[in-house]
Amino acid sequence: MAAATVRDFIRDWRHVGLPAFAAILLPWQNKLTEMSLVSDWFQPALNIGASIIGPLSCYVGYAVLARQSRKDRRRVMLASFCMFIACVILCFVIKMTIGILFFPDPTIQVAIWIAEICIYLLVFLTFAVCMVSTGLLLQAG
Repeated sequence: MAAATVRDFIRDWRHVGLPAFAAILLPWQNKLTEMSLVSDWFQPALNIGASIIGPLSCYVGYAVLARQSRKDRRRVMLASFCMFIACVILCFVIKMTIGILFFPDPTIQVAIWIAEICIYLLVFLTFAVCMVSTGLLLQAG
């Protein structure tokens, strides 16, 4: 029997992978959707910005990617997924170190907070672009 390829995985994702992925995450749904990536100082105001950036990124991502080739969509999907994972990890690292393990000067702390806000908003932007590009790849597949 031949080994499964990435193309086979992507082709069968709708029928096998997506329900399995949803079943794996279902018990963790509340924890995943309620996790805090940034300090409570920025909530709920930052969530309002994220709620605007997410759909706007989907709209712009679709408008741009709908006219792109399959190769470009795949490249955008992989890049945005990698950036999404990196941004989530950075948010956790910043939240778990600043004021707990690392106590910077006030001016540096403000710069870190600004960076944290930007990274948090990038989480939503990259996730939106990743979902749109993946959807377009599956649709065309």
